[in-house]
Amino acid sequence: MRVKQLVRIKKWLLVVLVSATFCVDGFAQLNKSYFYTRGREFILEGRYRDAIESLNILLRSQTDEYEGYFLRGVAKYNLNDLHGAHSDFTDAIGHNPVYTLAFQYRGITRSRLGMYNEALEDFGKAIEMRPNFAGAYYSRAVTAFLNQQFESAIKDYNVFIRIEPLSVDGYVNRGTAKLYLKDTTAAMNDYNKAVQVNPYNDNGYLRRGLLYLIKGDTDKGIADMNSALSIDSTTAIGYFYRAMGQNQKGRINEALSDFGKAVEYDPTNSVAVFNRAILRSQIGDYNRAIDDYTIVAEQNPSNVLVYYNRAAVYAQIGDIQKAIDDYTKAIEIYGDFANAYLYRSSLKAALGDRRGYEADKRKAEQLISQYQSRFLTEGETAFADTSSRFSDIISFNADFDDKNMARLSSRTLTKFRPLSMYQLTFVNQVDTTAGFDHKKFDNENVIAEINKLGLENIVISNRGSDLPGWRLMELEEKYSEQESAGYTFARGVVSSLMKQYTTAMNYYSFLISDNTQNGLAYLNRAVTEAEMTEFMASLEGDYQNIAVQNDPVERLNSTKQSKTFDFSSIIADLHRAAILMPQFPHIFYNLGYMYTLKGDIPAAVENYSKAIELFPYFGEAYYNRGLLQLAIDEKEKGALDLSRAGEIGIEQAYAVINAMTAN
Repeated sequence: MRVKQLVRIKKWLLVVLVSATFCVDGFAQLNKSYFYTRGREFILEGRYRDAIESLNILLRSQTDEYEGYFLRGVAKYNLNDLHGAHSDFTDAIGHNPVYTLAFQYRGITRSRLGMYNEALEDFGKAIEMRPNFAGAYYSRAVTAFLNQQFESAIKDYNVFIRIEPLSVDGYVNRGTAKLYLKDTTAAMNDYNKAVQVNPYNDNGYLRRGLLYLIKGDTDKGIADMNSALSIDSTTAIGYFYRAMGQNQKGRINEALSDFGKAVEYDPTNSVAVFNRAILRSQIGDYNRAIDDYTIVAEQNPSNVLVYYNRAAVYAQIGDIQKAIDDYTKAIEIYGDFANAYLYRSSLKAALGDRRGYEADKRKAEQLISQYQSRFLTEGETAFADTSSRFSDIISFNADFDDKNMARLSSRTLTKFRPLSMYQLTFVNQVDTTAGFDHKKFDNENVIAEINKLGLENIVISNRGSDLPGWRLMELEEKYSEQESAGYTFARGVVSSLMKQYTTAMNYYSFLISDNTQNGLAYLNRAVTEAEMTEFMASLEGDYQNIAVQNDPVERLNSTKQSKTFDFSSIIADLHRAAILMPQFPHIFYNLGYMYTLKGDIPAAVENYSKAIELFPYFGEAYYNRGLLQLAIDEKEKGALDLSRAGEIGIEQAYAVINAMTAN
């Protein structure tokens, strides 16, 4: 229900954005109006990153433009950057304390962040300012529902329905709140009203059909699911509910087909896969049942019933050892699982393990006796009752533990790596347009140091070079024509680009021996040595950058690197460069990167922070620091850093944010 509501809130939010009239006449200059208008148009077109870039330009010169913050917050919200959106909505309110829409949107954002009480306050302020603001009542009702305040939710839905009497969502959500208060008659009336108000909206049929199924009126429930699917044939939950009804009617093949459709349209629906596995095992399709249980185990590794049920299927096909392994896994998750001990004991007996059989049997009997003597709750007693079956279809409202999904989300972050180090390199042609990277490095100290080299088309970059091989050979010949510090440096750069790392380092070392104050030579020598180390390690297949892990012991996925490779000379060169050029932010960024590889997270964070202090628009530094914050479970700090990185223009940041919020 929550996902459906939030999707509809998002759609409603954009409708409000389209219909809202924003005043831009007060802007002093035409370009301000242009950037504001373009930002708004980009949002309406779904081009949220372009909107953020346009609004950034506006807000850098007009720091008090509350509507600019508001629009940028909307763009971030739609990129799932909730922390960034919250910050922008707060800024909008700070510059205009009576900005109703900002309170409304911040309330929605706070609700999604789980800040329910704060969200309710925001909606209350929006309603105080605009008593007939239907959206605020609706959003406050949703938040109250999520906060288990069902009676308050119903009151707000009542007001919302008076203002918007043709809204299907109002009736459906009010009916669901009444259902949680166990008033099934009132809930059914609201669902009937939803269908009556708009018979072409599938949500009313879905909710009413589910209630029919729960009440045991299976035929009506299936009929409503048929109606919902005739309106939208891609609704996974409709197939799931209909499968439940087909199973109630004993139509196993039809139920299997519908569970399959549910999984097809929503591959993350673990409950549908789990139920399909149960049905497949019941009809003897054991191998595919095992495949389904395995999928669920990967998605929900801490759900005890997955291993328990799969063990029974392994035992059925005669794979005794795998069955024992699964019962063992179930016991690891739930140490007092008497049934698992009991069945494992019988399998151990089949393998001739008399001692193991007796130990498991004693443990099972001991647990059963303890439960019975303590009068535990029905759910806990069931785990001790040797006659209980755990191969029944999961009920309508069942779901797996959210913590498991959080672990799954954490594992998806392992694919994100920190952005690489910066060095001076040659490019085909320096692009001086606004869209080029130089806007990020408009640092007088950096420019002054680079200009000392007297070289053309050389930039500070972490993106490598776009020069083809033949062009590198031309440059090598050109810079061999005369001896000078600048030309020697250039030969070092060209050699590095040609992956002649030792030669490149020799050039930089020569410059340093001739002038120990040459900070740029220290900088490039450090990066070249790091590249050489990474290149050699990649051939051995044992070099990886930092990866975000859930397990604290595995948070740094850097197999063998700290033992195999010595980063001390690289770090020493960077420290020397930092002493010589203390206002050069890229040096501290590189130190952050190297300390990350070394596994010294506090030092890495400190150096990334120094880089940001020197250059507040250093998006890559925010991005890498954000990954580190996630790695040490500082999730809010990490999310804020990634939000800032995305705002500046680091597209990878939104991929990480989406992975964090996907579940």
